[in-house]
Amino acid sequence: MRKRLSALLVSTICAFSLGLVACGGSSGSAAAPGEAKTEPEAVEKVVDPSEKFLGTWKLAAAETNGIVFVGNFEMALQSADGIVATINEDGTGTLATGDDSSKFNWTLTSDDVMTITNADADKADGDAATDASDDAATDDAATGEQSEADEIISDTDSMTLTYKDDTLILEPKDEEIKMLLTFSKDGTLKDIKPIDYASATPVKETSELVGDWGLGGMSYNGATIYGDVETLGALTGIEGDFTMKVSEDGTAVMFGQPVSLVTEDGVVKVDPGNETNLPLYMVEQGVIVHMTPGVEDTDVAILFTKQ
Repeated sequence: MRKRLSALLVSTICAFSLGLVACGGSSGSAAAPGEAKTEPEAVEKVVDPSEKFLGTWKLAAAETNGIVFVGNFEMALQSADGIVATINEDGTGTLATGDDSSKFNWTLTSDDVMTITNADADKADGDAATDASDDAATDDAATGEQSEADEIISDTDSMTLTYKDDTLILEPKDEEIKMLLTFSKDGTLKDIKPIDYASATPVKETSELVGDWGLGGMSYNGATIYGDVETLGALTGIEGDFTMKVSEDGTAVMFGQPVSLVTEDGVVKVDPGNETNLPLYMVEQGVIVHMTPGVEDTDVAILFTKQ
């Protein structure tokens, strides 16, 4: 496999009380006077632990090299389609991205873990494997090389799927694939959310920014990226100081350097000392600095979170 992107990147237990119901007095018998009624014993339903795995799951996060991607996965997987996992009751399943898919068989190894293996590997004479290889060669010839998503779904030999907190975590055993994929039913996570530009509000007053802020993530062409500050700093080209500090008098320091805050058209912007001022927006996670206003085909924003 080719070299990867550098630096990148639940069972419900139901208890049923079985009762005897007398219909119109024609069935069942009433207790004799003075005789205590006997309550039927509750019967516990036995639940197959694999049931919680079943269904269709959408890719919600991709983690690699200490970086977590949410929202858009093109940067992590070289495919904007993401990956969809389907787990069937009969012990089979599929991983799919775009128009490509790969079938697998699954085995439950514990209540919360299943191992999946490539279904083609179980076919006699290796016919399916040969066909898959031919198809892959054709794809490679047409596109130059497979995307990360294509490689993951085509190499489903001995992967593990772990159920945790209403998500499935797919971990390839291939040491060359340094990536954990997290799936959920709707393709979102409760605690790790993408930056939502649609709900972003422009900063109107510098007083909204007063305080100490730390580098919390970044947005790149629709992908929201989280991770430790050192790795995030490397992605943004920033070294050393990863903070923003805004004083009550309106003075500000960003990444260790004094910057001016100016107001244009009612929006507070950072004046980095060149011709383009950078607008500031409030989002659920904190404040973002739009680093590429007016730049076509590239949209980069730095996320600061309150310290």
